[in-house]
Amino acid sequence: MLFDQLDKAPLPDYFFGANAPRGFVNCFDQLYDPLDGHRAYILKGGPGTGKSSLMKRAAEVMLAAGQKVELVHCSSDPSSLDAVLFPDCKACIADGTAPHVMEPKYPGACERLIHLGDCWDADLLEKQHENIIAVCKQNSALHARASRYITAAGSLLDDSFGIDCECCDMDAAEAFAKRLAAAHFPKPTGKRGKESVRFLSAITPDGIVFQQQTLVSQCKTILAIEDEYGAAASIILSTLRALALESGLDIITCPCAMAPQRKTDHLIIPSLSLAFCTANRYLPVLCDTGRRIHARRFRNVELQKQRRPRLSFNRRAIYELLG
Repeated sequence: MLFDQLDKAPLPDYFFGANAPRGFVNCFDQLYDPLDGHRAYILKGGPGTGKSSLMKRAAEVMLAAGQKVELVHCSSDPSSLDAVLFPDCKACIADGTAPHVMEPKYPGACERLIHLGDCWDADLLEKQHENIIAVCKQNSALHARASRYITAAGSLLDDSFGIDCECCDMDAAEAFAKRLAAAHFPKPTGKRGKESVRFLSAITPDGIVFQQQTLVSQCKTILAIEDEYGAAASIILSTLRALALESGLDIITCPCAMAPQRKTDHLIIPSLSLAFCTANRYLPVLCDTGRRIHARRFRNVELQKQRRPRLSFNRRAIYELLG
């Protein structure tokens, strides 16, 4: 079966784009570094021209050759690929079409455009122009409707997060993060680490997809912060991120798909084979972790009880909206 090797291999899987409450966000500028000798092959062409199939086949060939492979899934169709990365040879293949349009920064020197639209059967497609236009319009309308639901769910998540912040002892959470860093990170040497930004979860037509297996494939030790609403986890992870970079560690920062500008959900430190992650009903960390940290230790329980009716309403409404 084609791609069977890909399905079985324990590969790192990410999203580089997310359907967020304030619109589509992406970190496709993180795919490759032209100044570090990286090369990019940017695919152009409409849906059905074989962009994802080409990337899957290339990944399979590279795996068979013993190369490292990382897969980037499409948040609008998680079974499809937006990109495939080959870290060992500093190369990537990416879908350069909307909503994450990519154009060469250094044409020919670092990037090559591949036009799969040249493989279209134009005569056949022209005969179906009415059906194609109708389906594309319907798809756009449904996508806009889904985006409105995501926006509504995001406003309620913001409300719950704000309530949780009122109930959280931020100073205690930050002090705890500093103790964690002291226990796991080397002492700063003056060299600052590098940061890559990627998503581990996304809102998709299949629901919330969380690429939990990536944590397992990348890290021997996983510390899960169990935090339903995210205030404590957010301050812990932002503190750990800053301290890891100060310690000269290269990190992978994974923002929250529903609040990418404000919250970090996960932090991966490949050189230490270590990850810190948020665990809740949307991000069920089921793997055997090194430790589970319960956010309630940083919370004013009595104050949260007073806010419980509002939090319960928000939780039910968010579930319906995202469904």
